[in-house]
Amino acid sequence: LADDGADGLAPMLPRPVLPPGALAGRVGAAPAAEYGLPEGCAVGASTTDSVAAFLAAAGDFEGGLSPGDAVVSLGSTLAIKLVSESRVEGAAAGVYSHRLGDGTWLASGASNAGGRALLDHFDATRMAELSEGIDASVASKLAAGYYPLPRAVTGERFPVMDPDKRACVSPRPADDAEFLHALLESIARVERDGFKALEALGAPRARRVRTSGGGARNEAWTGIRRRVLAAAGASEVEAATVLEACYGAARLADIAANFAKRERR
Repeated sequence: LADDGADGLAPMLPRPVLPPGALAGRVGAAPAAEYGLPEGCAVGASTTDSVAAFLAAAGDFEGGLSPGDAVVSLGSTLAIKLVSESRVEGAAAGVYSHRLGDGTWLASGASNAGGRALLDHFDATRMAELSEGIDASVASKLAAGYYPLPRAVTGERFPVMDPDKRACVSPRPADDAEFLHALLESIARVERDGFKALEALGAPRARRVRTSGGGARNEAWTGIRRRVLAAAGASEVEAATVLEACYGAARLADIAANFAKRERR
């Protein structure tokens, strides 16, 4: 990177803002020599991990993407990406938008509730065992009073910006499966409230939801979310065919390669 002048700091972003997958430029002689890349190799504009997860799952929507389609990443946190025809923002709710290359927007929010909060109580193996005993069709009596956040985290970003928010996971029942049920359902309620916050700011109501990340593998959690998110308008809640965000990043590389091919013609 070149020196940026007075402050001596190199710019970390390209001067123009580019949509994901756009051709940003080509590898020059110096970086080619330093990193062992072929000189002239196309460089495409990348994106965030949750947008990459969205792109990885985008092919799962029959008939193509439509407003109201969403991808939820259930990893260490909970991130929502909802297709919208207009830009949606709201600082008080932690809502922002990403622009896609086709002119549509992804109305977005990310909560600190998610897998990292669950791992404070159970490891992945134990969660899988306990989930076998959860009836997803039955509402947890404890979930309404729970708000799971990682022990190391104070504050919440979405669906309400609250820097002082603290976890609440009590009372804890003696039965571990009942406790996990309450944790999973309380996070599903955060997700539901997230979709409602997006809608209140002008985004379309959620319709078809696909899920990526490790949480998508938990069938009991998917069943709980299907029931809870119906209140926010979701007609479908399913695991994505491809759960890993890296597939979306690879799709962007393919898009950039096609841009490069057309440029050479």
